[in-house]
Amino acid sequence: MHLNTHADATTIVEQATAVLGPDYQQLMHQALTQRWVDCAPNVGKDSGAYTEMPYGVHPYIMMTWTDTLPALDTLIHELGHVGQMHYSADANPALTWVMPIYHCEAPSTFNELLLTRYLTQQATDNPRYNVLHCHGC
Repeated sequence: MHLNTHADATTIVEQATAVLGPDYQQLMHQALTQRWVDCAPNVGKDSGAYTEMPYGVHPYIMMTWTDTLPALDTLIHELGHVGQMHYSADANPALTWVMPIYHCEAPSTFNELLLTRYLTQQATDNPRYNVLHCHGC
């Protein structure tokens, strides 16, 4: 699957996570539109992706965007960390808001499953989303 723009990814993420409710959807929208994601390729930038959040500030994602399905999958995975960090910091004091790594990966993996579900549903209506015939991913 080849995405036209990062804006396409924003729309897909918001639609794929809509099942989690308007608060979560709004958080995803904020992260994607208010520069919480450093997605530009830069000399010396590490490959892969990660999310970090200083307590009391919103999370930041560092990744390089490539207009591909793997990049979309990486983005929605990292946005799962954004949700977990945001809600955990909102509900817990500074000394106890960080979760064990096992708990941190659960929302990210769930976001990936939501993306797969959404794209599979879309594939029946729109061949552009057909992940079963993904050439050049």
